[in-house]
Amino acid sequence: MREKTRRHRQLEILDKRYELSAFEKEELQKLEAGYEGELIFDGILEGFIHGTNIVHLKDYNFHPEVVDARLLTRPEAEAAHVQIDNVVIAKDYLYTFEIKNYSFDLHHRDSQWFFDNGGEFADPLVQVVKQRSMMGKLLDSVEGRIRMFNVLVFINKDQTYSTCPRAMKSS
Repeated sequence: MREKTRRHRQLEILDKRYELSAFEKEELQKLEAGYEGELIFDGILEGFIHGTNIVHLKDYNFHPEVVDARLLTRPEAEAAHVQIDNVVIAKDYLYTFEIKNYSFDLHHRDSQWFFDNGGEFADPLVQVVKQRSMMGKLLDSVEGRIRMFNVLVFINKDQTYSTCPRAMKSS
C-alpha cells in the first residue's frame, strides 16, 4: 500500500486549519499530483505483475554512506537520503521507475528542458541518474548478478514533451 509522505499529510492538515502561503499551496499541489501519478502507475503495474513472483517496492528509501557531490539535487545535509518511487525486482533484473505527473508540456533541446513559454526547467533525468548511482552503490556486492534499468515515466496522458533525449526514447 502506497502512503502519502509525512510532509504531504502535514500540509493537508494545515490546509484545513489556516490559509497556506503561496509556497505551501504550490508544494501541496505538487505532492498531490505526484501521489496521484504514483497511484496511476501502481494500477498499471499491478495488472502486469499480479499473480507472479515479481516484487514491487513502493517509495523505497535508503541512506547511502557515500554521496557523490556531483549527483546532489539538494543540500548536502539532506542528500544522505534516496527515495525511489518504484523498485521492481524480477529474477535477476531490477527496475527503478521515477514517476512524473506534470500538468504542463515540456521540450528538450541542446541537453536542456524547457517549458512551452521558453523558461528553463530542471532536468528530471538528474534524479534518475542519482538513483542509479546510489542504488548501484547499495548493490555493489551483487553487481554483475543483477541487471539494473532506470526509467523516467511521464504518467499524465494529457502532457506532451518533444524532442526527448536519446536515452529516453524507446526502441
